[in-house]
Amino acid sequence: MPVQTERTKDSHGWIGSETINTRFGNFEFKGGYPTAETADKLYELLTFSRAVESYLHFVTIMSMFYMQKGLNDFGLDAANKFGRITGPPSRPADRRSSSNQLLEAFPP
Repeated sequence: MPVQTERTKDSHGWIGSETINTRFGNFEFKGGYPTAETADKLYELLTFSRAVESYLHFVTIMSMFYMQKGLNDFGLDAANKFGRITGPPSRPADRRSSSNQLLEAFPP
């Protein structure tokens, strides 16, 4: 025979009239609904979380964009052009990478 547990009015596990303490602050609920101040805090938290998510999603895309822009500025602006990194440059006016190497572009 299965054991039956007694159900009380608040045994559903929903938020009632209470304050929930989180690392983002204290959120107060009345009758299962957030107070106006809590709703504002939650919307602010949601907006901040979305901003961080968007930044993390697009940081790699922007990195790739600026790498391609740098190659285009150097003259490698088509798929049939390529470049190579050689040893230290012989002239100070040569384009250099941070490791003091020369980048040569070879047009088609």
